[in-house]
Amino acid sequence: MMEKLCNHSLVWLRLYEPGTQRPVYGLPGDGGKTYEVAKARPGYSWQGRWYPHDAKRAYGRIKVVGREAVLVERAKTRNRPLWAADQRVQQICAKLSPNGFWLSPPDQEQDRLLREAGVPEEERKIIRTDVFCENARILLEYLARK
Repeated sequence: MMEKLCNHSLVWLRLYEPGTQRPVYGLPGDGGKTYEVAKARPGYSWQGRWYPHDAKRAYGRIKVVGREAVLVERAKTRNRPLWAADQRVQQICAKLSPNGFWLSPPDQEQDRLLREAGVPEEERKIIRTDVFCENARILLEYLARK
């Protein structure tokens, strides 16, 4: 679902309410929700010009070969050997911190900010969205094949 903010600008929203598909945002502090972006917790990318490329690619494939053919292809993919995925899953799980996070070294600017905040060097680690998304994708693919 997209929101039109101006004449030619389509924006994808981060979260939609299940069932209603209304855009939903988190409130500061208490973890509540709001439907108004102006009231949402600041400092979070609630909306942006992202595009779900995988969905577009899947839709194009369905238009070309049809739904049933795509379902057959997907079933074949899920029956592939798991040995390679098993190794990746083990590696991903081994990299989890004791608290269950995948931590990465900060870039120079992030390191500077952490240093200025008094964070000791051995604790200067960050959670990167790209690392989380890739690891989650691998784990979900693995579970889908099991």
